[in-house]
Amino acid sequence: MAITVGSVEVDIVPNPRGIYQRLRAAIVPAAGRVGSEAGREMGDHLGRSLQGQVAEFLGAARRLGKGDFSSPVPIHGSDEFAALGTEFNNMSAELEQ
Repeated sequence: MAITVGSVEVDIVPNPRGIYQRLRAAIVPAAGRVGSEAGREMGDHLGRSLQGQVAEFLGAARRLGKGDFSSPVPIHGSDEFAALGTEFNNMSAELEQ
């Protein structure tokens, strides 16, 4: 590509390295912000989920301590909390007998 400046014709050669550097300067910070926000949202969700499961166990333990064996811990999924809930419910059933 050529442009004319006054009476001089100048060839313009694209600089792919310069384009790459400008794109990288724009994209990398934006990707970092997006990744940071996604990580924060995932952390918030995980925290709320764990807090809810712990609250269910705490409520069940308090009821069990007062002699109420009729309210089992709700079991969700197949993770460690589900295994703990199953064992808690088994313990409650054995104590009731």
